[in-house]
Amino acid sequence: MTKGCRRTQRLRWTQSTTPAGFWFYRQKRGGRIEPVADLGGRRIDGSTFRQGGKLRHAGDVSNPFSASAPSPVEPSRLPELLRRVAAEIAKYRMSGLCSPKELRTIEALWRDGISLREHARQERVTPQAIESRIAHLKDRAVRFWTWWRLKNRIRARR
Repeated sequence: MTKGCRRTQRLRWTQSTTPAGFWFYRQKRGGRIEPVADLGGRRIDGSTFRQGGKLRHAGDVSNPFSASAPSPVEPSRLPELLRRVAAEIAKYRMSGLCSPKELRTIEALWRDGISLREHARQERVTPQAIESRIAHLKDRAVRFWTWWRLKNRIRARR
């Protein structure tokens, strides 16, 4: 039984995936061909051939300069949001409706982004005590309370 020459052997290709979910082309008789990707990481189609007895894959590449220009990046809204939060905290401070403890809680959680447990450690109280402070702010610091409920929806459903 003869194997025949390499030119007459037929290549059998299957598309396969690795455990991590990446795709590649695999030849049934050994050898692996790496796929070709463009600058954006998308797969490029091409053709597979043998050169000098080795498998090669040539991708069909388009001119990267012919693509349309990307849209300009939108400026960040973070400074504006931080100003709004600072203005709201200033309103709470000037209204006199919140105690100094409650203002520290609002500033730590809303402005500084500290977690509830970390703030409880700093205040040397339990996390339930901080939750109780926040619950009492429902009618006096409405925007803070609404932000807290939206941020912690899952905790509120328990």
